[in-house]
Amino acid sequence: MAKTFLGKILGTKQDNFFPMFNSMIAIVWESADKLNEFLSNPAEIEPKDLYNQVKSLEHQADDIVHQVYDTMGATFVTPFDREDIAKLISKMDDIIDLITATSQKILLYKPTRLPARIKDLSRLILEGCEEIRTAVADLNKLKKNKKVLKAVVMMGEVEKRADDVFHELLSDLFDHETNAMELIKTKKIVETMEMATDRVEDVADVFRTLILKSS
Repeated sequence: MAKTFLGKILGTKQDNFFPMFNSMIAIVWESADKLNEFLSNPAEIEPKDLYNQVKSLEHQADDIVHQVYDTMGATFVTPFDREDIAKLISKMDDIIDLITATSQKILLYKPTRLPARIKDLSRLILEGCEEIRTAVADLNKLKKNKKVLKAVVMMGEVEKRADDVFHELLSDLFDHETNAMELIKTKKIVETMEMATDRVEDVADVFRTLILKSS
C-alpha cells in the first residue's frame, strides 16, 4: 500500500512530459512544412493564408508550453532536470516563433520577388525540425541511443549548411538587387529564417546536455 501511495506521489506525472514534447515538435514541424511549401510554390498560396495557418499553430504551441510549465509545477519527480525541460520546450517554441515571424514579414513587407535559393533555407529549417522530431521520439531512452546521437549531429550540420546558404543569399542579394527597399525587405526575411536554424542548433545543445547527464 505504501509503495503504491509513494508511486502516485513520485511517478504518476513524470511520463506526461514525453507526449507533450512529441506534440510540440509535431506542431513546429508542421509550421516549417507550411513555410517550405509556400516558398517552393509561392504563386499557389496566399501570404495571408500562410500567416494565418502558421499563427494558429503557434497558438497551439504556446498552449503546450504552458502545459509543460504547469506539469513541472505539479510534479515532484521529473524525467530530467527542470532547467533542461524548460530549455528544450523554450528552444522548440523559439523555432515556431521565428517561422511565424518569417510568414508575418512576407505578408507585411510584400516583397516583389524572393531569391530562388530562399527555398533552400526553408528546406533546411524543415530538415532541422525533422531531426528534432527523431530525437524527441526517443527522449525517454537517451542512453547510448545511436539514433538520437545521429539526429543531434545532423541538427548541427543543418545549422552549418544554413549559415552557408544564408551568406550566399546575402552576397547574391547585394550583388544583384538594385532596389534598396526590396533589398531591406528580403534581408530581414532571410535573417529571420537563419535565426530559426540557429535555434535548431540550440535544441541540439540541450540534447547534448541530456545525453551527457544520462551516461
